[in-house]
Amino acid sequence: MASAGQTTDGPVHHRVEVTDPGAWFTARRGFDPRTEIALAHHLAPAYEAVAATHNQLGLTEPVDPAARPYHTRPFQVLHAERFTAALRTRITHPRIGSLPTTGAVDQFVDSTDVLCHPELTRAATNGLLSP
Repeated sequence: MASAGQTTDGPVHHRVEVTDPGAWFTARRGFDPRTEIALAHHLAPAYEAVAATHNQLGLTEPVDPAARPYHTRPFQVLHAERFTAALRTRITHPRIGSLPTTGAVDQFVDSTDVLCHPELTRAATNGLLSP
């Protein structure tokens, strides 16, 4: 048998697998690019890769990394609150554990007048964190 880079005078047997392009793309990318695609089709595999990396780190018990529908809308999302909940179970410091899980200020303030002024965003955040 010839090894890579060598030639042979005997018969050569190649395996050719014929598959439907749509099935091939769907198995590897999660969607068929020959149909109408949107940015969300490219984002879901990226979300799932990040979720799988989270699981590989071993910070929490494994969380299902599959993207899922966003309510009745046509979007696939990670529902990252599942990862937040898993991570919060590992917090042992009482002060850190007592902090709210609100995220950045623009997740709880929907006002350009506030968000464009750092002193107002700090005041809103401090108001949220004050007992």
